[in-house]
Amino acid sequence: MNGDCVHILLVEDDDGHVGLIRRAFKSRPEEVDLAVAGSLHEAQSHLDRRNPDLLLADLRLPDGSGTQLLPSEREKRDFPVIVMTSFGDEQAAVSAMKAGALDYVVKSNTTLGDMPRIVERALREWENICERKRAEAELARHRDHLEELVEERTSELARANQKLLLEIAERKKAEQALREERRFLKQMLDLQEQERKLVAYEIHDGLAQHLTGALLQLQTASQMEDRNNDKAKKLLETGLNLLSESVDEARRLIGGLRPPILDELGIVAAVEYLVCEQEKHMGPSIEFAHDVAVDTLSPLLKTSIFRIVQETLNNARRHSQSERVRVELSMVGENVQIEVRDWGVGFDPDGIAEDRHGLQGIRERARVLGGHATIDSKTAEGTRIVVQLPILESDVALD
Repeated sequence: MNGDCVHILLVEDDDGHVGLIRRAFKSRPEEVDLAVAGSLHEAQSHLDRRNPDLLLADLRLPDGSGTQLLPSEREKRDFPVIVMTSFGDEQAAVSAMKAGALDYVVKSNTTLGDMPRIVERALREWENICERKRAEAELARHRDHLEELVEERTSELARANQKLLLEIAERKKAEQALREERRFLKQMLDLQEQERKLVAYEIHDGLAQHLTGALLQLQTASQMEDRNNDKAKKLLETGLNLLSESVDEARRLIGGLRPPILDELGIVAAVEYLVCEQEKHMGPSIEFAHDVAVDTLSPLLKTSIFRIVQETLNNARRHSQSERVRVELSMVGENVQIEVRDWGVGFDPDGIAEDRHGLQGIRERARVLGGHATIDSKTAEGTRIVVQLPILESDVALD
């Protein structure tokens, strides 16, 4: 024991034993406040007023057992308890220790006279127990704090990981969209190049040959004017006719590229013009029906409709061998629908060669504009091509 006063509660009903313990503490220099209770009732009254630094309790008391004074978990008591027993009650003392007593003492003159040393040892042991409890409590607080930090950091990492996954998904989506855009752009460039080739072929086979023939006729007429005036006149007349045909051919080519009527009067009038031009080539009879409520479409959408109709009519005239063709423009929900039907020889859609740019161009035009094309054909039963193109607010031209 240190120099501070130690408060001890002795619960003992044997006056002789109490006297031995008092004399033992008086013989020691340490200051000890020894309170005595002769029964459980007196001891409980004392504990209600003050908790001792140490409790010495006899197992056998007039009104019960000293083990009843052991602090329970419900009580806010925190002090060591030493039980005292007589010979033959060691088993009861061990049970008391299991119930929470710090130590037990078998009463004799020797042990009671040595009580100061026993108490001092018990108090040191109790201090160690308390220190260990404080350390364990501190360790538990640190552990709880560490677990909170780990949980918080785990949550942060989970959020960061989720954000990273979303960024990766968005990046992949953007890369996929870019690849699709590049593929569509390449297909459209290929389609434009094919259209340029077709225009070049038509200029070479039509307009250029007419102009070359006219030039030769006029050059020959100028050379023969003095020698054979009649023949020169005939050559001049032939050359003028060829020039006239060249003008018509030039107008036809310009109309095929983009007829002015498309911008002046709209898509319906432009398709009617296209039907008339197609019928001039001694092709099939063409029936045109329309039910399009919106004719102020954007230039891109009007051009796409015109090109699709133009390509389908070209295919029908060149390949279908059908005597008649039906073209229909209609509104289906928020889409413009183009339907071209012939009753010709038909073909196998799955067997279309990759170099058939016309049908592929129809599909790609529809896909680029967010629509779709359906090509339905059977051998000897004809062909039906249906294209739907969405009308968005941005597609409607403002007057």
